[in-house]
Formats: sequence, C-alpha cells, structure tokens
Amino acid sequence: MSMDGTDQAGYTGRPRGTTGRRIVILGGGGTAVDFAEAAFAAGNEVLGFLKDSDGEEPLPVLGTMAEWSRLPGDVLFFCGFGSTKSHKTRLDVLLRLAIPEGRYATIIHPQAAVSPGAVIEPGVGILAFASVGARVRVGTHVEVLQSCIVGHDSRLEDGALLAAGVNLASDVQVGRGAYIGAGACLRNGVRVGAGALVGMNATVLDDVGADAIVAGTPAAPIAGRARS
Repeated sequence: MSMDGTDQAGYTGRPRGTTGRRIVILGGGGTAVDFAEAAFAAGNEVLGFLKDSDGEEPLPVLGTMAEWSRLPGDVLFFCGFGSTKSHKTRLDVLLRLAIPEGRYATIIHPQAAVSPGAVIEPGVGILAFASVGARVRVGTHVEVLQSCIVGHDSRLEDGALLAAGVNLASDVQVGRGAYIGAGACLRNGVRVGAGALVGMNATVLDDVGADAIVAGTPAAPIAGRARS
C-alpha cells in the first residue's frame, strides 16, 4: 500500500475472510469445530453443522450435507472436514453436493497473519497463528490449521490440507488434495504431488510423487503408498 492509500501493482489489500454472514459448517468433529469458532471470531453467526456421521456437536446438527439446499439463500457454507482418510476424496464430495461457488465462506481467523500479496481463493480456511507469506497462492477449499507457516511464493492447490504446525519454506508446491501432517517441515522448492500424504514431523528434502506416502527424517516412502 502506498503512502496515499492506493494499492501497488500486484497487491489488492490484505485478504479478508467472510464477515457478518450466517455460516453452516459441512462435517463434524474437532477440525470442523475449530473452523466454526474461527468463523465466529471473524464476526459471523454460525448456525450449526451439516454432517453425514453420528456424534454430538457444540452447535445444532441441521441435517445431512445433501440437505444444504433446504437452508435460506443467504446462508454460506464451509467445508470443515478433512483427514488422512478423506483428503483425496473431499473435493469429489463437494462436487457431488453441487453447492455454487458463491455460497462458500472463506474463514480467516483474526489472529492469522496473511500477506496482502497472497491470493486466497473461495472456501479457504486459515486458523489462528498461521502465517501466509508474500505471493503465496491458496486454492479453493484449502485448510491451513493452527500455527502453520507458508513461506513466500508457495502454492497450495485446491483441497490441500496442512495440519497444525506445518512449516513450508519458500516456493513449496502442495498438490491437489495432498495432506501434510502436523509438524512436518518442507524444504524450499519442494513439490508434493496430488493426493500425497506426508507424515507427522517429517522433514521433506526432496519432491514427493502423486499419491505417495512419506514419513521420517529425512522423509522417505513407506510401505502401502499405493492407495485408492
């Protein structure tokens, strides 16, 4: 931002998440609750959850995910589910639901630090104490959990999931639907393929192929990497 308040080339101002809206979270469990609380902290009203699994939640369960169209047209939705079991299929679930892109909320916790030069697509969720650097591109329905660091010039493709405490050095690319486990560190310039899974606390020094599973320090492929 220049001294006179105009935007410099390549900058659109600090990315802002959805605020002042009514939001329903798709899915349930701890991560969904974290995003519900982040949406509330950002000044939204959270009506409850739509979920296909059993179990109680701290807010009302309003029905199954397929029942989203029964809710009023001003309600926005956020995909709050994603785990090592569902990271490769969650975008397919959203495709089948056919919720219009304009009905998805972007949730950025007020205590997250997001560069004004970052590009944040619809449906993204960024939790407290995460840091997203300059010229980062974050695709649709990406989740960045608590205390992650996403270094400058990195790219998170649609549906990628970063668990708590992940550290991406500069110019890291995380492929579509890939999952990076809690506390993992990725060296600058590393490429992680679509659907890959990086284990907790892994140190990734080399590229990771699509659908691969790697773990350890330094990270290496582990048995059973071929997954449906």
